Amino acid sequence: MSLVEMMIGITLGLVILAGAVIVSTSQLADHRRLLLEAQVQQDLRVTMDLIVRDLRRAGYWAASPQTVNPSSSELTNVLANPYAAVTLANSTADTSIEYSFSRDEEYPDPTYTESGTQDQDERTGFRRISTGGVGVMQMKLNDTWQALTDSAVIDVRSFTVAIETANGADGLPGVVLPCGSNLANCPPLGPGGGALRRCQRSATISITAQAVHDASVKRSIGTTVRLRNDLIREGAC
Repeated sequence: MSLVEMMIGITLGLVILAGAVIVSTSQLADHRRLLLEAQVQQDLRVTMDLIVRDLRRAGYWAASPQTVNPSSSELTNVLANPYAAVTLANSTADTSIEYSFSRDEEYPDPTYTESGTQDQDERTGFRRISTGGVGVMQMKLNDTWQALTDSAVIDVRSFTVAIETANGADGLPGVVLPCGSNLANCPPLGPGGGALRRCQRSATISITAQAVHDASVKRSIGTTVRLRNDLIREGAC
């Protein structure tokens, strides 16, 4: 083999090796991107599932039958739901939603009854905050905010919640409560003498996040959840 032939062979080998390296590098980059996309999507999905499952319980309490469809004997003593309020704060920096529901019946003691007041462990909520320039989703437990997402993996860029109330047959928000067995007390009236309306609330939630190590990997997830415990109010919702 001459020196020229050997140099030509080495050159061809280097060209083939360079092509193989380029293909391998491209495949590794695609694989890494797919893993990042899957991780971001999975973290968003788990976070959304937690929000939906917990938010559905907003406003629950054991004495709700006295507000949803009070009997004729209870029309003069309609109870106000102490867990009904949903506090929503949307801003460009941080977004939060806070609410409460009764946990009294979850205690192991079967004789434990509804207290009718918000305890520390009954207040909860979700929010997005920026920590070191990275957005993090947090959940409120016992008045303490705890992280739901890993700031070393995903950067939550936005978290929005919109609360809507469905309109009744009369076109106004909420539905007039149906009459009970005593038709003389129809429609059911509140303590102030006004008709009671059931406000059917729903929340539209949207979360957008990106991978911390690759800003081009972005994912969004959204859903609408019905708050199962309707808000009962006298007059307009």
